[in-house]
Amino acid sequence: MTLDVLRSEELESALAAALSGRSARLADLLARHGGLPGPRPNLALASAFGNSLARAGTQARPLLDALVRAGSAADEARTFLPIAAAFGFAARLSTDDVHAWDGIFELAADDRAAVRTGLIAALGGWAARTNLGPLVARAARWLEHPDREHRFAACAIVLDVIAERRRLETLEDRAALLSWMERVIGEIADAPRAAERSPARRRILAALPSALAEIAVSLRDEGERWLIAQLSEARHPDVRIAMEQAIDALRKGARARSSSVIEAMRAALASSAKPSREAARIRHGMSGRGKKGDRRSR
Repeated sequence: MTLDVLRSEELESALAAALSGRSARLADLLARHGGLPGPRPNLALASAFGNSLARAGTQARPLLDALVRAGSAADEARTFLPIAAAFGFAARLSTDDVHAWDGIFELAADDRAAVRTGLIAALGGWAARTNLGPLVARAARWLEHPDREHRFAACAIVLDVIAERRRLETLEDRAALLSWMERVIGEIADAPRAAERSPARRRILAALPSALAEIAVSLRDEGERWLIAQLSEARHPDVRIAMEQAIDALRKGARARSSSVIEAMRAALASSAKPSREAARIRHGMSGRGKKGDRRSR
């Protein structure tokens, strides 16, 4: 097996049959060699499968849709089938983009960790070969979806792709990325209290610090200025925690920012902190409350 095409004659024969509507044999072979259940799915096989479908024509659509719908528990071998579909969709973004983007969005709602890992890898590999512009544009449209949990799940996937150093510096429309990030932060801050129990929301908050840090590093001065502006406006406690973690990431490692930049970020975040209740109660010149405090101030 190579990363480019399917080399196994058995797999190639099964793929040809699947494109003609007989997919059972291919599904069995993919599940057998997919590396699940196990610590890592066989992403080399998934990539080879995707590349083999890149120019297969519209007959690939029902096959990919069937793989997405393949039901299995998270610890079963057939969980590899939607991972293979993710690479198939990514490989077809240049030839069948509407169907491919729709399939990717559907997969984003899958709560199985292995499927999310595969989808992030598929989109990340595609972005490394092209750029993130089309993904950012599509992600902006996904934010209009009426199902909050589904759009949160899609946001988390995109944030994870951004965090993997996927050529942000090559973006032609950086403003679109920064605008989308601001909308995601707003989604978190403005969501009703009931949304705090959302697993997809928790995944956004887990991915947000690394994505923020990557933007500051890859977009350099522009990214740093943008992040400082966001820090100075952060009010929601969960957003503030994510931003504190982003600053901490920027302080460490080979890509650490200068101490002056870190201090500017810390100052910006401090400036947006809510005053404590006690401080808000105490007026200038008062050491107590009510009339007693008034008498002391005379």
